[in-house]
Amino acid sequence: MKILFVVNTLSNGGAEKVVATLSNKMAENGHEVHVIQVYNSIKYEIDNQVKIHYLLDKQDRISFLKKGISTIKLSKLLKTKVNEIEKNGKFDLITSHLILADVISFLAKIDTYSCIHNNYSEHPFFRKKFNQLFLKLIYKNKKVLGISHGVLKDWKESIGIKTKDSIVVYNPIDVNKVRKLSNDKSVNIINENYIVHVGRFSKQKRHDILIRAFSKIEGNYKLVLIGEGETQQDIQKLVNELNLNEKVIFKGWCKNPYPWIKNAKLLVLTSDTEGLPIVALESISLGTPIVCTRFCGVDEIMQYSLSKYVCEPRNVDDIAAKITQCLRNGKFDMTDNLIDDILDNFKIENVVNNYLSLIK
Repeated sequence: MKILFVVNTLSNGGAEKVVATLSNKMAENGHEVHVIQVYNSIKYEIDNQVKIHYLLDKQDRISFLKKGISTIKLSKLLKTKVNEIEKNGKFDLITSHLILADVISFLAKIDTYSCIHNNYSEHPFFRKKFNQLFLKLIYKNKKVLGISHGVLKDWKESIGIKTKDSIVVYNPIDVNKVRKLSNDKSVNIINENYIVHVGRFSKQKRHDILIRAFSKIEGNYKLVLIGEGETQQDIQKLVNELNLNEKVIFKGWCKNPYPWIKNAKLLVLTSDTEGLPIVALESISLGTPIVCTRFCGVDEIMQYSLSKYVCEPRNVDDIAAKITQCLRNGKFDMTDNLIDDILDNFKIENVVNNYLSLIK
């Protein structure tokens, strides 16, 4: 099969990681896989059989929200690129990931499945009526994939978008690969008790709430922050203000975060909103318990005994209390049966088959 993914980049974010994981596995299975990036930026490991393309170099990046003309330019570039690749045969399946990729695919009149990775009703930009009308225009009668039942429910009920088809296809996790990488001895982790957070520094991820909650935790624990992004300097200032410099470690971008996750006392996510965070699945696969805020797909991950570690967004005291509770009991909840039951729907082999089943 000939398959195309359209995505903003292959760096940092969860949606980008989904595309990287799916591309690698499909190429490994013998499919012809292409990825068109809007901007050329690759940090995730990509199999050399996957054919990588881009529309603009990263340095040329322009905010499409501020300048509508740039979306028209990008859509024309996308159409040209797709036509060029299809000279050697049409694609059997095209999926686009993230709003920018969806918009330019729409303008280019390319028949894609749009994969929805977030609950946009909680996003400040999309709470405005005009912007909701924009979403309805772009996705009206489109074929849509939701990464969780919660995401699709939010999509339909909160924003009121009517699509042609809407199907749940979960984010994939390559369990065997994650577990193998978690044993990499070349990754130097600290020999201390620590809590870990993995994710880009952005307003959505609410590192500020995490830092304030961590300041209330008793005991000799470090907080390791893996990632980079636009809010990092603000968070570093907050750490200074709360005199936590000796306890908070800014690790930066980490190609292999899995040894850090595996050896942590717990992983914590304090986002205002999430679709279906892959890092939560990775943590479960490594037997590391999770404390996370409530998001629209939370019930599909935080099942059984893990449900008691779900806390309310922006509630510092609740998050601190759940972290304290999880530090005491979390490891005992991570039984092999629980891990297998939760991960079954998300295993890469099952998700790839779900994607391929879209081909008619």
